[in-house]
Amino acid sequence: MKHWFSRNAYRESAVNVINYEHIILENLPEFSMQQLYMPEEFRVFISSFERPTEKSRMEYLSVFSHSHFFIPEIFKDLKKVIVLDDDVIVQRDLSFLWNLDMGDKVNAAVKFCGLRLGQLRNLLGEAMYDPQSCAWMSGLNVINLEKWREYNVTENYLQLLEKFRNNDDEASLRAAALPISLLSFQNLVYPLDERLTLSGLGYQYGIEEKVIRTSASLHYNGNMKPWLELGIPNYRKYWKRFLARDERFMDECNVSP
Repeated sequence: MKHWFSRNAYRESAVNVINYEHIILENLPEFSMQQLYMPEEFRVFISSFERPTEKSRMEYLSVFSHSHFFIPEIFKDLKKVIVLDDDVIVQRDLSFLWNLDMGDKVNAAVKFCGLRLGQLRNLLGEAMYDPQSCAWMSGLNVINLEKWREYNVTENYLQLLEKFRNNDDEASLRAAALPISLLSFQNLVYPLDERLTLSGLGYQYGIEEKVIRTSASLHYNGNMKPWLELGIPNYRKYWKRFLARDERFMDECNVSP
């Protein structure tokens, strides 16, 4: 990765590639490596209580993994970070987000009101939550680290982790990511404009081309990633145009253009 960035200019951007696992083990030795994951995706089947005749639908909900909750510990000197998932491409300038006034909120995210917490009551158990509160999506997030520390989000996360994981195996830890992410940011989510990022390009057919072209970023959440052969053909071109085809490293990687 360091070699890649040394050969490609990104204007005046400062690129810092870190060994995330090493930092966690060095600074947080009490945590298991099993807790280090990329953003998590969950298939959620949604039924409408208001309209019982409406067909159920499946959505991929992207949320923070356990790793995200260590960001304030890793970047102790930072006050704000912008987090992009690894399956997001950026089509427009997002630098204005750095000056976004989030008030007292911690996590700026696109809300997903197609799913409300009340529809997850079997998953959330007896935890306190507003049943009408919308879910939110990872992918493009602005995090106010000062407010994160003020509201003790990491500490609350650790308490929820003990409550929701059944044991220390990988399956239990990964399954706990959904309820923990949603509950950790109760009343702390600042709603981003939906035009800033478009989700669903890794599973949802029929998204209009105009909507894709006008979105500031595209999130290929779902199992049909654009670099895989099973990627949805109509959406792959938006990812392919960012490939550096003359780089030998692209040929050596298992990329299916």
